[in-house]
Amino acid sequence: MRPQLPTIAFGSTKLQQNSQVPASTLDLDFRCPLPTMIAGDDFPRDALSTPEFRALDLAALDRQLVALALDDVEEVTASRKGTFQEQEALAARDHALAEALSRGIPLPTTAPQSGARTPARHSALQSPTVRSSLASPVTSPFSSRRASISQAFVSNGHTYRSVAPAFGFRAPNIDEANDDKAGSSSRVECVACTSRIRPGARSLRAPCDHVYDAACIEDLFKTSLTDETLFPPRCCKQEISLESVRHLISATLRFRFESKSLELRTLRRVYCSRPTCSRFLGAQTDNPANLICPQCFTATCSACNAIHAAGMTCAQNADGLAVAEVAAANGWQRCPGCRRMIELDMGCYHMTCFCRTQFCYLCAAPWKTCGCAQWEENRLVAVAREQVANAAPVGRRVQPNAAEQRVRIEEAVERLRVNHDCDHQRTWFRRGTDFQCGLCHWHADQYILQCSDCNTRLCKRCKHNRVW
Repeated sequence: MRPQLPTIAFGSTKLQQNSQVPASTLDLDFRCPLPTMIAGDDFPRDALSTPEFRALDLAALDRQLVALALDDVEEVTASRKGTFQEQEALAARDHALAEALSRGIPLPTTAPQSGARTPARHSALQSPTVRSSLASPVTSPFSSRRASISQAFVSNGHTYRSVAPAFGFRAPNIDEANDDKAGSSSRVECVACTSRIRPGARSLRAPCDHVYDAACIEDLFKTSLTDETLFPPRCCKQEISLESVRHLISATLRFRFESKSLELRTLRRVYCSRPTCSRFLGAQTDNPANLICPQCFTATCSACNAIHAAGMTCAQNADGLAVAEVAAANGWQRCPGCRRMIELDMGCYHMTCFCRTQFCYLCAAPWKTCGCAQWEENRLVAVAREQVANAAPVGRRVQPNAAEQRVRIEEAVERLRVNHDCDHQRTWFRRGTDFQCGLCHWHADQYILQCSDCNTRLCKRCKHNRVW
């Protein structure tokens, strides 16, 4: 007698081995780890070890996995619907904040409510036995960062107060200088990206007490090798040593940083005069000497950074003479520290170079050692106009009276005559996407920091890592 085909029970559904019922229509019972085998009375027990039976077990498990995959698709679809609802709620919240800023009224202190709903799961996953092992909360990939930014702006324990009263406007202020300090909040957030740092995660507390996660501190050290305004890596004017971040950055970056530091810490540098090489050769000297490039073997003068023909002196260097003529025609000045060419755009004649040398723009003498004027009137007025414009509320529809605006500009000019240097330490948040950093000219995608003293707009990187 041929053995009877075994029957597999999927919940309330029973199928023969050769059944073609789609797996997605099965009512699966996940409380049993394997399908229940119901054999006839004359079913031979030794058939349980046959290859056909083992193949049957695998087919049953495949049906279970297919059903789980279908359930995951339903779950992701529901999660996306919840994400869209959450984004709509956050957009409404941002609109309310913008209106509050433009009218100069206190901001709401309640955190935005998440609009995401828990997606409905497959009926088989409602079993308590399965829910504890398979069910997991579904979160939006965009919700954590948006919520952290909103909390940092709205309900982070800050006080809102009037700023820039001298410019005739009132706006809510958040004293951002104490952000992420120890003990200021139970949340520990990265000062660079505002993402929350989990307990035990790799992070760095800078000398100024700001906290960076591993990715942001590595990015700061990497960027400082190509952007000298960020070298040496620092936060709030306090240098971050390489030793303190050795465990957070890669070995390759550590080697590059150590090799490049010698070059970046040299004020007056000599590079290979061959344009296709430009390797760093060392520091400039007052007495001319030939430096041989170890890479292309080109001889470069250590005094004027050029290739000398036989019998030629530094004063006869054609390239150097051409640069000097262009600088004189455009009113540029050469930094006495690192010998870079500097161009003054607006503001006073007090110059602070990338190398931190402070000098007079007119005569290149060290600052406060000459009798030159400290500013040029037109440049001073340009700065005053920018400060008054920055102090105006966002989205203001009615332009101020011309006479009133002129008075504000004149008052700003007088303040600049007395105090034209600002360290930009007191800042507050301004939400929006139409702002530009006054130092690096980066366009803000969410908000900008504005100095409460001079109304200069700064991005977070400039405030923490560029300003000296």
